[in-house]
Amino acid sequence: MEKPEKNYSSSHGSDSGSSDDDDDDMDNDEKELKPYRPELENVTSQKILMFIPPPNSPPHPRTVYFLNDPNLNENPVNKKIKVEEVEINEKKYMFLYKAYKNLPLCLSGPMKHNGVIRSKLFDNTNIIWKLMKQDRMFPFLQELNQYQKFNHFPMTWQLSRKDNLYNNYFKLRSKYPKDFQYMPETYCLPKDYDIIAEKVKDLDLNDIQNLWLVKPVASSRGRGIRLLTDVESLPKKNKYVVTHYVYNPHLINGKKYDLRLYLLVTGYTPLKVYLFDNGLARFCSEKYDLDPEKMQDKYIHLTNYSINKTSENFEQNDSVDKEFGDKWTLHTLKTHFEKNGLNFDKVWEKIKDIIVKVVISVSDIAIPLIKQFQLSSVNLFELYGVDILLDETLTPWLMEVNLNPSLNCDSQLDLKVKSHVLTDIFNIIGAIPFSHDGKFTPMEKANIYKTPVEEGVTESLCEFERPSGGFHRLFPLKNNIEYYSKFIENPGDENLALWKKMLSSSGKKKK
Repeated sequence: MEKPEKNYSSSHGSDSGSSDDDDDDMDNDEKELKPYRPELENVTSQKILMFIPPPNSPPHPRTVYFLNDPNLNENPVNKKIKVEEVEINEKKYMFLYKAYKNLPLCLSGPMKHNGVIRSKLFDNTNIIWKLMKQDRMFPFLQELNQYQKFNHFPMTWQLSRKDNLYNNYFKLRSKYPKDFQYMPETYCLPKDYDIIAEKVKDLDLNDIQNLWLVKPVASSRGRGIRLLTDVESLPKKNKYVVTHYVYNPHLINGKKYDLRLYLLVTGYTPLKVYLFDNGLARFCSEKYDLDPEKMQDKYIHLTNYSINKTSENFEQNDSVDKEFGDKWTLHTLKTHFEKNGLNFDKVWEKIKDIIVKVVISVSDIAIPLIKQFQLSSVNLFELYGVDILLDETLTPWLMEVNLNPSLNCDSQLDLKVKSHVLTDIFNIIGAIPFSHDGKFTPMEKANIYKTPVEEGVTESLCEFERPSGGFHRLFPLKNNIEYYSKFIENPGDENLALWKKMLSSSGKKKK
């Protein structure tokens, strides 16, 4: 894939969608496609919706708007959102997506419902949803043209690997102990072997207050997790984390549960963090019990859905609003809290604070890496699955951050929540049709930027004006820039400029 150099002293595109080569044979549209796309052979036109930015938004081309499937989404249509249906008749401008082989319905559904065509190629494709190994990720990112959208950042493993997650948290906890207290005590092996071995050697590991879990650093779905039984069972060479077990979880109907939340990051230069207002409460299939003989029972202690669905006592819930079964929506959990006199809003505020700090913990790694590889956050976004456990005092604890969170839909509950998540993400990232002819010409007039800083600030302000659906921006906000920015040692020019712009509009000034 040819990647044009960014020229910030000139337009990112022409004023129209026409080719500069007027003498080209326009009768055969396939000749304009580079590379040739067999998926468009029998396609003559494509109808998509385009979001019209509000008057107060900076000048910006219209972006593709994804409509929620009315069969899956009961939310009323926001009448303030202005869209226009556009028919694309030139194949080189048709809007495409590329994803992994076995597509879940919550991803393929929104694409099909909104007329987006599935591409067989990465080259010149508008939206790419694909996980790659790290050695392939960097060259791929550098090949993206300026209008492509890809769903991973180059340092994504700094959040999703359990050892990296804790180490990044611990660096900030060491500097700001009062502000960073959201993870259980944890040690990373083999680096911390001597420390944890010394700590537990004289402890009664059957005492409920002295329970420790041993977890592989890069595993998922509860695989490889076990209870530490003695010092001899500590791994000496392989990479694991040993984390203190939260023995006093908040219970509902006698069962332990955790929260699967959906975190969206749309950039680090500038940093932009969103949290979806609905998620999943995932229950153990057996009632909680600290009987020593039941400590190894995974159906009692592990909340992972992939584990509990194999239990003979597992109850499937297909309703988005019923307190039934071993998976509820977050909205249902909130209703349950309110009916039982529990303050869900207070818990949610604590969770939002954790979410922002989790992302900030890797900012000083992400920002220079993006600069080093000359990447633009305009291209990149990422959805993470964040797992939170509440203890009996309703204090939230971060368990882990999941790369490529499960999009499998085993029930209507899954399908409705996850389809809504993805539809809203595609609206926030603001993709625009561009030509698949090697020239990367936007179908409509593009913005002109003189510097990367101007691009970062303007694109972010435009993003903030787009419909975000169930996602709510947590950072940056006028009322929290001063607090959270102090945790980022080297925020970079794009962040500083955006913060200054936002604060100046509210009468505050960023020092």
